[in-house]
Amino acid sequence: MGRTPPERRSLREELPTALLIVAVLITPFILIAVFGDVEPEGSPSAERIAMRIAAWATASQTEWKADMVALPKELGTAALQPLIDALGHAHRNVREGAAHALGELGADAAPAVQALTRAFEDEDDFVRWKAARALGNIGPAAASALPLLGLAAEAEQETEIVRASAQKAVGQIKR
Repeated sequence: MGRTPPERRSLREELPTALLIVAVLITPFILIAVFGDVEPEGSPSAERIAMRIAAWATASQTEWKADMVALPKELGTAALQPLIDALGHAHRNVREGAAHALGELGADAAPAVQALTRAFEDEDDFVRWKAARALGNIGPAAASALPLLGLAAEAEQETEIVRASAQKAVGQIKR
């Protein structure tokens, strides 16, 4: 008539089950924290790429310089639009890194010519240097930048590194 109470198990008996339940519930969060959220088809989204690029603003010099070289090698043209957008970033490391990375893409960065030409007018010498280098690496597809590069190549008030990279870029584009 009365119900028999269920048999009580000790904590030692319950612990493996409890740990298994906890492990199953938190494992996805641990995996995301360690490996990042996996994108479809193994390629990160433009938003994730943009976040990675924006992190150059606060990264150490060693880290952002290594990543500006690694990013185009890892992602190729998938990084193109986020890199173009980064040319307008407030932090000079991000703009310089974006110009450098676009230069690493070579002719594949042809859609960035207009943005790189604007970046060549940046107030920062290093951004202008990397923009000129990138335009040269793009080659003949960057012909629209020739007038600006030609002026900078001859401008006495321009820094030596920018003047030299502009001269080299003119030669690469005219090849």
